[in-house]
Amino acid sequence: MTPPDNVATQLHWLSEDKDGTLATAVALLVGERRRHTSVEGWTPEHDDEHRDGHLALAAACYATPPDLRSRGGDTVAPELWPWAREWWKPGDGSYDGRIRELTKAGSLILAELERLLRAEIAERNAASSPAPELDWP
Repeated sequence: MTPPDNVATQLHWLSEDKDGTLATAVALLVGERRRHTSVEGWTPEHDDEHRDGHLALAAACYATPPDLRSRGGDTVAPELWPWAREWWKPGDGSYDGRIRELTKAGSLILAELERLLRAEIAERNAASSPAPELDWP
């Protein structure tokens, strides 16, 4: 994937956000992504280790509406949750709780997108770099 030539042009539509909801949503996602790195310590290098789709799967768990996560009293999302149970922290069922879940989901999607883009860049760089010279004794 080729990044946009001018990110400012791509994001110009934010200026058309009359009620501020789009800007608020974007700020929530970016803020949570930043918290992942600065508070939780989930660095890009750590995220790069998750080549198994677990970042996207975790996002899907949080994005799934609470009423669809229940099945016979059991919770479906934790069955799919890719990591230790103590890291599964769903909302409390309130409006704010749901906003928090979707913010976590969006942030995890951002992490997966960043990981995929870094992997593509690394692959392209590796393909374009010359083969190392062998130093034969």
